[in-house]
Amino acid sequence: MHVMTLDYTFERRLEMQRAEAIEDGERIGKEIGKEEKLSEQIRKKIQKGKPLDQIADELEEVPETIRPLYEKIKQEMLQ
Repeated sequence: MHVMTLDYTFERRLEMQRAEAIEDGERIGKEIGKEEKLSEQIRKKIQKGKPLDQIADELEEVPETIRPLYEKIKQEMLQ
């Protein structure tokens, strides 16, 4: 009986770990998708010659939040 309980507990633990891994993967995927969309929007606005503050305002973001992406994209466009 004890061995059966251990097997069940182990199997249940594996199921829970798998479920958590799937949830983590989905969350990470959504975050990556959001960042890619934001990057594309920033890129288009930079191409139109808009400054960081205006881009942040139009995207309803805080300039400090998008500054790293903004600077990265600006640098990529210069190369």
